[in-house]
Amino acid sequence: AVTEDVARYAATGAGESYFGSRIQDLVCARGAWLAALLVLQSASSVVLGKFEGLLQRHLALALFLTMLTGTAGNAGNQTSALVIRGLATGEIRAGRDWRRVLWRETRV
Repeated sequence: AVTEDVARYAATGAGESYFGSRIQDLVCARGAWLAALLVLQSASSVVLGKFEGLLQRHLALALFLTMLTGTAGNAGNQTSALVIRGLATGEIRAGRDWRRVLWRETRV
């Protein structure tokens, strides 16, 4: 079905159902992608390293910040895709399930 394809493209690890997917499955599927993206984001640290003279006073922060912001953005995109899919399929109801969704995503 279309919703499974969307979940696959988003690399979220969710199966047919948001609440039916095990936390461990979500962590494994999403974690693998996030780890790979962290490695790729490290390339930006190499680029910043080329400008070490300019960033000498704040180099450690600049190198760490690019990895942190990239990974956080990717994690947010995955969460958004899952929740939007759940809302679209009717599995998640905004007024009723927000605490449950928040708790679940906090554990992932």
